[in-house]
Amino acid sequence: MPKLLAALLCAFAAAHAQRPLPAAGTISGVVKDAGSGAPIPNASVEASGWSASGGPTPSAITDVEGRYKLFNLPPGRVSVKVTVAAGTARRSVTLGAGQDVTGIALAPSLRGIIAGKVVDEFNDRVTGVCVTAINRTYRQGVLQSIYHGSVGITNDKGEYRIRVPSSAAVLVLAQQNGAATADVGAIQRGLRPIAEAPYDPKLRKQLLAPSYYPGANSVDGAEAITLRSGEVREGVDIRITRGPSYCAEGTIEWNGAPAAMGFWFSAARVHRGYGTYNPEPMARTGLDGRFRICDLSPGEYTVSAHHNSPGPRIPDNGSLTFRIADKDVSNLSVVVHPSADLTGEIAWDVTNPAPQVEVLMMLYPLAGAAVSSVRAAAPGSFKIEGIPPQDYEVRAYARPPGFDMKTTSFYVKEVTYGGASVLHELMHMGAAMGNDGLHVSVASDGASLSGRLADRDGSGVQDSYIVLLPAAAETASAIAKSILTTDTDQNGAFGWDTLPPGKYLAMAMHTAPVLTPEFMARVIQMRSEATPVELAPKSAVNLRLVPLAGPSVR
Repeated sequence: MPKLLAALLCAFAAAHAQRPLPAAGTISGVVKDAGSGAPIPNASVEASGWSASGGPTPSAITDVEGRYKLFNLPPGRVSVKVTVAAGTARRSVTLGAGQDVTGIALAPSLRGIIAGKVVDEFNDRVTGVCVTAINRTYRQGVLQSIYHGSVGITNDKGEYRIRVPSSAAVLVLAQQNGAATADVGAIQRGLRPIAEAPYDPKLRKQLLAPSYYPGANSVDGAEAITLRSGEVREGVDIRITRGPSYCAEGTIEWNGAPAAMGFWFSAARVHRGYGTYNPEPMARTGLDGRFRICDLSPGEYTVSAHHNSPGPRIPDNGSLTFRIADKDVSNLSVVVHPSADLTGEIAWDVTNPAPQVEVLMMLYPLAGAAVSSVRAAAPGSFKIEGIPPQDYEVRAYARPPGFDMKTTSFYVKEVTYGGASVLHELMHMGAAMGNDGLHVSVASDGASLSGRLADRDGSGVQDSYIVLLPAAAETASAIAKSILTTDTDQNGAFGWDTLPPGKYLAMAMHTAPVLTPEFMARVIQMRSEATPVELAPKSAVNLRLVPLAGPSVR
């Protein structure tokens, strides 16, 4: 018996050793500035997304003429990405066995510069004012303002310069930092936990109220700026006015009692983005947990606090949002809650389960903190440790074990928390009663959609984007929650391996979709011209699209 087993194993190994590997191919092209068309040397280009396992990521550095070539690429759909100091660009390429694909141009939009000065109502220059770029975008159907780009401080002439991504609409916000800072280093060092401002409001100096370019006190009156690749936009002057200064005071509690705690505060009008710099003053209370924040203009603010727990666990967190109207606010209570473990179970939505699959769960905090994730088998259970109590965007993906991205009919049909759906809604950690966790339902009747974008003459349109949205999604919020996007390859081909069955609308665009109000308005406008698509369970639908008339916007 051992000899027979050894012989079978040897035969199996020999058969696999003799199986020929698909011939490797190459992809080559040039990298140019999206604005000027000038070649970009020394740019890093890499390929990803193929079905091979192991081995280094194929990469290359562009030469003095911006040319690159990627070798040893297995057949399949490949994503080619270029990264330069000030921007990125990505293209999809479908590669046949042994094929050499040429002429794949990559055109990153380089960061631009916005410059100007800040003046007051008397047209006098204002020094020491923090200037930032703001991006308006939807997250889980909620329109937010997010810090987007670098931070500048006006100099002794009231001048500022900030770097911002190009080809995307931004608002420019000037605000006096709560610590009355005059440089970025001071912002990073923080503020006093108990502000020294007089308790009598009549004795306080007036405050420079936050102002959006050209001089609006809210985003509703702000004027958006869109830069071309690498553009320097001068003369973006902001008028800022003075008004009353208010204070907010309260106590931070942990374990039912006041405690020394690190805390920070921010204007609720602007949120933090993933991995972005945020000019939010930080401090630490004394043992009495008291804080007093001053130099506040009317508006909404959030006080957040954290306590570092022993070990590798995420710190305990708590926050409170309050509003300043026309007087000081007192007796605020910020309760720091311990981070909790989030448990969940994964089940099939049918009585006869399919073969085992893996589910990737990802929690994106709305406050912009660290992303939590876990992989688990379906059916089965999972646990994500140390989740702070706040709002999260939930993303879930089902794939065969190992997450090899081959065609599959598996998809996550539903995710509930506390009896409510959170698959396309925000999840508030701690809202579920008792020990109820996440309930994930996986289905196996997914459909596939493939197609080709071609012009009126039948030629494939490359480097374009396909937008797919449920036919029932009509508002900007509903579209932002459920929109799907992909890009075309060098032949105009596109597709999705797995989609929930249902009715959809498909449309093509020339620019990368981003969830801004301008983009949403354009999608809503284009709905009547979109191509309807109906996907039956386990169906494979092929679609032919033509570019829609009119400009696409970001």
